[in-house]
Amino acid sequence: MPFSSKFQAQFIGGVLPQLRALLVANLDEAAQAIDGDARAVVAFDTPIPLTTVFPSVYVSPVASALDQSADDQYIGQDHTFFIDVALDGRTPDAATDALLLYMRAVDQVLRSATDAELFPYADAAEHRLRSRLAWEVTEHRFDILRTDGTQYRRDGRLTFRIQLIER
Repeated sequence: MPFSSKFQAQFIGGVLPQLRALLVANLDEAAQAIDGDARAVVAFDTPIPLTTVFPSVYVSPVASALDQSADDQYIGQDHTFFIDVALDGRTPDAATDALLLYMRAVDQVLRSATDAELFPYADAAEHRLRSRLAWEVTEHRFDILRTDGTQYRRDGRLTFRIQLIER
């Protein structure tokens, strides 16, 4: 039985590990394609405010909304995730340049994903026949610049939305 909109938490619980795995598998290659000197991401499992190793990327669910048509012809879901990125550099400009590079790489990985990579269910083929899945990166935010002695740190956040319509 495919997951339906009645199980939003299950949907997010299924997509979240897929989204993390997608970034783990593809982010370093995307960053290297942009800049051959890009460092490998060293942490994907520590929330960005707590991380002490760089570059770091962390995915977290933020919101889940449900919309049903008046005639019950469809149920729509809208799920929002934050993808946070933390980087360091020896100068403010170096930290900012590195952040821009990794934000671009994360964006490229997310935009080039397939529904099979994001939709992890065993009966996904059947479910796709009666569902529509769409996703988009809706916002890039570049947060505060911090300093710790001779190192500078920059944090950024991408907002990623997945929308599902079931008939």
